[in-house]
Amino acid sequence: MKMCCRVSRNSTVGACLGFALGPRSPFREPQGSLPYGAPLSLRGLRANPQPPPCGILLLLALFFLSFPEPSLAVILRAVTHIHSKFSPTGEQSLEAIAERIRDKGIDVFIPTDTFLATWEYGLWPLRGLVRKKVVHPSVSVSGVDRYLSEIVDLRRKYPDLLVVPGMEVAPYYRWEGAPWKKLTLVDWHRHFLILGLERPEDYKQLPVMGNPGGGSWNFGILWPAWFFVCAIVSYFIKRKRWCFGLAVIGIIFFLGGRPYHRIPESSYLPETPWKPYQRVIDYVNTRGGLVFWAHPETQNWNRGQEVADGVFLRTPPYPEAILETADSHGFGVFFEGMNKVAVPGGYWDQTLEEYCRGERRSAYWGIAELDYRKPMRGLDVDTTQIVLEAEDRTPAAVVKSLREGRFYTIRPAVPMLLSKWNLTAGDSSGTLLVELEVGHQDGRPRRARVEIVRSGQVILRESVHLPHRWFFKDLQSEGRCRSYRASLQDQDGGWLYTNPLFWMARR
Repeated sequence: MKMCCRVSRNSTVGACLGFALGPRSPFREPQGSLPYGAPLSLRGLRANPQPPPCGILLLLALFFLSFPEPSLAVILRAVTHIHSKFSPTGEQSLEAIAERIRDKGIDVFIPTDTFLATWEYGLWPLRGLVRKKVVHPSVSVSGVDRYLSEIVDLRRKYPDLLVVPGMEVAPYYRWEGAPWKKLTLVDWHRHFLILGLERPEDYKQLPVMGNPGGGSWNFGILWPAWFFVCAIVSYFIKRKRWCFGLAVIGIIFFLGGRPYHRIPESSYLPETPWKPYQRVIDYVNTRGGLVFWAHPETQNWNRGQEVADGVFLRTPPYPEAILETADSHGFGVFFEGMNKVAVPGGYWDQTLEEYCRGERRSAYWGIAELDYRKPMRGLDVDTTQIVLEAEDRTPAAVVKSLREGRFYTIRPAVPMLLSKWNLTAGDSSGTLLVELEVGHQDGRPRRARVEIVRSGQVILRESVHLPHRWFFKDLQSEGRCRSYRASLQDQDGGWLYTNPLFWMARR
């Protein structure tokens, strides 16, 4: 759940935001500078509170009674990063996957089929004329309109299943080597999960390599015009043979400049730039969608695999991506974001510190992703899950909860349940109360290891039996923003990650 504490500068101690995730967990509307979800009763707003007069209490009671009863939060289980037959290696239809997800008791289905899987290599200096192009199955090949139409059909057929559109996108790739010397396609697997865009034109204009609708005109292709100018001059000085030859050369080089509508970065650069990725993040944000880095620690393609005769595919891990780019919404913790990104003091905590210092406009959230293509040993549609709280059972409410970080992630053997994750202002001595409560779905005692991280430093690490409740005091730091997050691993190999809470004490 998003648990983000913001405190008014007028308060002496501070205010908190926390959630109790139970079947009856009321959530209130924002009050003052507090974000959505703050409890109506806040402790620690004043250092030495005095009892107000009875008349004021009566007026306050009448004031709050005039508001309607707050609605209850809806707790939903969601799964994402799922591929169907629209993707190169997907083996099931969207409908077959939807039925399997419903059978598993999942509430939200977020398919993310491959948007584009087209690779192109050309020989210098006529790369657009002497070239080889490989086109794999993708949403772009099958048709964006058809893909979104099938999602609409799923919503009609399964009204109890919330279906949120999404796609997996590769913004950029580059080439190393040569056709006669280990030609390698590099960094194509640096992927985004783009969620929540509903309109076909939003996908058709994605600024990614290989998508003509998302590029810009490359005016560098006009340099062969000089050959035509020289040809015209040759004609007037009666050098007609030169005229014809120069015109032919100009046409050849003009054709060699294809494609004419593309992203600015070349696919033959010596290093992978971050600009293509930031461009996609900015594009999706302006259209109201969500962007999450997928599998940032993937090892599958690190050493390079031969995908055709003499052609290799290689993508080293890219955990630094969340630091090198801004304004995406998070990353995949499961399966491939736990070892470098989510470790204490790792890339995730570094971005949270930047957010606390005001260097980032939004915090990063950790999601659970699957990269599912078919059922197999150790991987099914419910192997990792996002447990989120939403205002209601609608796709828009799901997107809003994901945007605000109002969820936690699990990799269940027997699913762990997060009951409480709160920060509360203590007394005037400057203490902060941290509360965490976790149980198991089947209710049986199980051993688990818990780790609570404050601003990149571990402040609690112990093994306990679940269900268990942690409640301890932490000293505040005057005028400093802090982030708190927790993770648990149980004896059966299950995992749970919370998203961070933030606390800003008064200056």
